Amino acid sequence: MIPMVDLDAAILAIRDSRVAELEEHLIPLLEPSIRIGVMSVRGDSLPIGASRFGGLPDVPDNFAWPIFADRPMALIAQLNLAELAPFHEGSLLPRIGSLLFFFDAANDAPFEDTEDESRCWKVMHLENDSAELSRREPPAPRNAHNDFPPFALGFRSELTLPSFGSTLLDDMPIDETRRADYEELMFHLVGKPPLPAREAATRIERGLGRIRHWLIGDPVHRVLGHPEHFQLDPRVDWQRLDEHRPIVTAPDEYTERAARDWLLLLQADSFKDGPRWIMGDNATFYFGIRRDDLEARNFDAVQWTIECG
Repeated sequence: MIPMVDLDAAILAIRDSRVAELEEHLIPLLEPSIRIGVMSVRGDSLPIGASRFGGLPDVPDNFAWPIFADRPMALIAQLNLAELAPFHEGSLLPRIGSLLFFFDAANDAPFEDTEDESRCWKVMHLENDSAELSRREPPAPRNAHNDFPPFALGFRSELTLPSFGSTLLDDMPIDETRRADYEELMFHLVGKPPLPAREAATRIERGLGRIRHWLIGDPVHRVLGHPEHFQLDPRVDWQRLDEHRPIVTAPDEYTERAARDWLLLLQADSFKDGPRWIMGDNATFYFGIRRDDLEARNFDAVQWTIECG
């Protein structure tokens, strides 16, 4: 199946779905996204400045490597903004330079640092031209958990709907009895076959754990659009972290309302034969930023959360 990037086609898909009676609520929730495809490369043969998962960053001479707990963080992603530009017309993303996403994968308890100003992740916007960049090795001491091989990236456009359990669906009659019908539509929009989504909903209800990669297909890497999740809404986690509240605390009405202002900056999934961001587990990283902060290019305000199982 081909992902839908045509708004009229997506609206028709909603009207032809098993949740067609909700079209007035769902159509305004359609959000464009940049879907990321991943390809293995031989060694570190990618051109300077090219988009990548893992590997080493391409940075200017005055670059200061982000550190957590006296360790250099791992490069999760380097996104060349000129490569992304054709896929996000009208969005708030910058069009010049690159976005670098770092994380300390050697951290055993990444949520324990939410009470102070230290964070085990960092997002940086570099406005340098590729001619001003060079590939940089991390400083000592290196940690094996923070070494990921490089992967080349490709991009395509798609339209997305919120995942089941998103706060954006709170006012709609989509409960567990309608979950399979809704997810059939949700996955249809991004080019996934509907049957696995219905099976996944059934198996999740039976408590069989995380099965995304087995039943639903390819791992999900994307910029913008709705985060695809099977646990809690990442927007709520980002808001709680921004309030310096532990992730385990239940969100109140203010937190859930404020969470709607957050945008997905990057979703990066683990996958077979690719980066496993948390050693020995299937983890999905979600980096989020408020609209105002993205418009102001305030990437120090980015928050991060994880889904794993």
